Amino acid sequence: MSWVKWYHFGVPDEEGEERESIRDDLADLGHCKICTALSGCYFASDNHPEYPQHLHCDCLLLPISVSEGEITAYCDIRKFTEYIFRFDKSKGKSFLFEEWGYNIGDSEN
Repeated sequence: MSWVKWYHFGVPDEEGEERESIRDDLADLGHCKICTALSGCYFASDNHPEYPQHLHCDCLLLPISVSEGEITAYCDIRKFTEYIFRFDKSKGKSFLFEEWGYNIGDSEN
């Protein structure tokens, strides 16, 4: 399986206060909050959010070369199994992931 990394210039990959501050600054300059939220995320090359997201999208999809076992997830699987794919808790996020072709069975990947 081949992978791509969603990339928006200037947005750090690591979650945290610095990333959110930069995303807010970019939003003030007119950059799309969805695009900056996707930055740093990895997707199967045949199953990713619509690209480009909009007419003036600054994002890139960068091909990633990895072998099985080289990828490490940065979030607890419960974020997917007990939050995103739970209709009563996801606040609509399950709809987005399902629209992109993912379901609870993809949580481990």
